[in-house]
Amino acid sequence: MTVQPTPVSFASTGITLARHLRIPEGADPLPALVFTGPFTGVKEQVTGHYAAALAQRGYVTLAFDHRNIDASEGQPRQHEDAAGKLAELTDATSYLATHPAVDPQRIGCVGICLGGGYALQHGRLRPQGGRAGPGRRRLQQPR
Repeated sequence: MTVQPTPVSFASTGITLARHLRIPEGADPLPALVFTGPFTGVKEQVTGHYAAALAQRGYVTLAFDHRNIDASEGQPRQHEDAAGKLAELTDATSYLATHPAVDPQRIGCVGICLGGGYALQHGRLRPQGGRAGPGRRRLQQPR
């Protein structure tokens, strides 16, 4: 079952971010995951691939372009903004927590490559608490 992304946009600290939301079929509410990836990666690349794979496994997923990157607003373009990324992860988690398809008690953050550090920091700072740990299982693309 392929879960198609739905484009959604909303502001984080005054900057509009472009996001892909995937909601699998199933009984609501579902667990959810927000994704952050390598350096200046975009939602159609690695985070989008992981989001698609985990949506097929029953998670609501949210992958997005961080500020200054691709379809999201912000200047200077292609600039890595560490504090901005953490704010965006907090805002993305809050967005998911208010979505009717999501169980607000079961929201996680998946960090890939450089995003792993942001995911750990987000897990430590976010008001809902949560657990963070290294990923050990690799999701591969079909060949």
